[in-house]
Amino acid sequence: MGLFKDFVSQTRKPEGFLGRMMLSGMNSGHAKLADWGFTHLPAITPTKAIDLGCGGGRNAGELLKKYPNAHIAAIDYSDLSVEKARDYNKDMIAAGRCTVRQGDVSNLKLPAETFDIATAFETVYFWPGLEKCFAQVEYGTTMEEIGHIMVYAYERNTLKMPGIVRAFMGKVYKSPKLLNKMLVKKDAKNAENAAANPGSFETQTQIPPESGYDFSYHNLACPLANFARKYGHEAYMPYLCNLDYVHFGLLGAPLFREHTCFEDGDYCDFKLKLNAEPLPYWPPVFSQDNPYK
Repeated sequence: MGLFKDFVSQTRKPEGFLGRMMLSGMNSGHAKLADWGFTHLPAITPTKAIDLGCGGGRNAGELLKKYPNAHIAAIDYSDLSVEKARDYNKDMIAAGRCTVRQGDVSNLKLPAETFDIATAFETVYFWPGLEKCFAQVEYGTTMEEIGHIMVYAYERNTLKMPGIVRAFMGKVYKSPKLLNKMLVKKDAKNAENAAANPGSFETQTQIPPESGYDFSYHNLACPLANFARKYGHEAYMPYLCNLDYVHFGLLGAPLFREHTCFEDGDYCDFKLKLNAEPLPYWPPVFSQDNPYK
């Protein structure tokens, strides 16, 4: 058990024999998620890019392929990772298109606008102080950028569900009778919980549904909205509300909402229209030219 724990701890900063074992599988083990991430990179033509927490160097190599006119820098906290990444990209290093060095993401000391794009794959949970680290590459410093990070994280969380589970949930959302049956039971449980814990979520399934929709329910209380108001985090709420569109959209369920507890002070409405297409969730639904929130 102790050896296994030591091996797993190598994910943060690979060192020694166990670190070499970890790095030998890191490139292939992270490939599926990294390739999904590459599909979300902007359609730009950068001349300089950086991969933070480069590990075994595979993702730096993919950046070199995706942006053939760019110089790619790769940084990792582990000297062993730097060695592995240099070996993986040795031809591009020799060609002058890639550099790999040891560095601490919380203390990069990079001049402004050094890079056109920065990536970080399966590494941010090891970073010491996210706000400070993101500020090093000047991302996550505006509300829109923070909202974009929220969307990526929520997409990842939803897509981690097994495909068969997502398919089943998508079918449930397209069955109003089944939804009504399930959520009426949930209404009762939420009411019981709210009585014991004031301020918790409370829901009310609308039977029949609101005019023009196949299913609807109201969220009568939102602890997230209450927390945001109490502690001065109101700017986050529209982006948090937008995550409902991410979840429903990835499951193929066309969600429409015209009220939120935060903005209107009455309720959040969740309405499904079976013959419609899900709304695109980026840019955020509230910023699009439509009446939905």
